[in-house]
Amino acid sequence: MFKPLAAWVPIAMSVAALALVLFHIATAGTAPQGDEGAEAHIFQLLIAGQVPILIFYALRWLPRDPNGALLVIGVQLVAAVCAMAPVYLLRWSSVSPAYRNLGERERERERRFATMKRSVDGVVVY
Repeated sequence: MFKPLAAWVPIAMSVAALALVLFHIATAGTAPQGDEGAEAHIFQLLIAGQVPILIFYALRWLPRDPNGALLVIGVQLVAAVCAMAPVYLLRWSSVSPAYRNLGERERERERRFATMKRSVDGVVVY
């Protein structure tokens, strides 16, 4: 079941993503940051990188051993959810309840500040 490389690599990637989140909490705290840093991008790559490996594993092993493959895929999905849960619970994403509960006025204000442009003597500075 867990012998193929494609079986445990997504689990290792989820563990690495969770470790990255815990490291960020330990070093920077839980307050949302104004700018996505390298940690956020690495987290996104670790989570998104699991998808092709998971698809490959499912295509290769589901026909051979359906019960074992479903168990491995279930463990992989649980590991991914465990890695993403702190991001959702700490409201670091736009799908968190705190963001959804903002009124339209506050949401527009958030969007404006996220894409704010300053004009200095007629020159747009990003």
